[in-house]
Amino acid sequence: MITPGFWDWALEAYGRDGVADACVDLQDRHGQCVPLLLWAAWIAARDESASEETLEAACDIARAWDETTLDALRALRRKLKSPHPDIEAGARLDIRQKTIALERRAEHHLMQALEHLPREAAPGPDTLQSLVAVTRVWSPVTPRKELQTLTACLSA
Repeated sequence: MITPGFWDWALEAYGRDGVADACVDLQDRHGQCVPLLLWAAWIAARDESASEETLEAACDIARAWDETTLDALRALRRKLKSPHPDIEAGARLDIRQKTIALERRAEHHLMQALEHLPREAAPGPDTLQSLVAVTRVWSPVTPRKELQTLTACLSA
């Protein structure tokens, strides 16, 4: 089965019922990287797998984007969500929308870098196994229940 490129696949997958909520939960409560999780699910959907070295490279790339760009943009976007008495609402919301667009552009660059990492063409692990594998490299704790929820939403 041929699947679309990572970006297009991720946009479609993120729009499925429950996927966005599951991803945000994994990000906010468990410190996970949503583009990295979606990449792991994408390679599983393509019947591919990633070597341990590729998983480490993916996590290094994602950490670099998070630390230099995405964390700051996400914090700014969230801060701009709430009204401030000394900032006109229209101006604040204009900057928030521009921040959202910039955050999305940064995620796109991250996802392009992940898409071009080497993968094995042989049948790989299922979605849950792929998510667990990348999560184990990303963080010391594997939120298995939440990964199962994300897997179920992606499969629906």
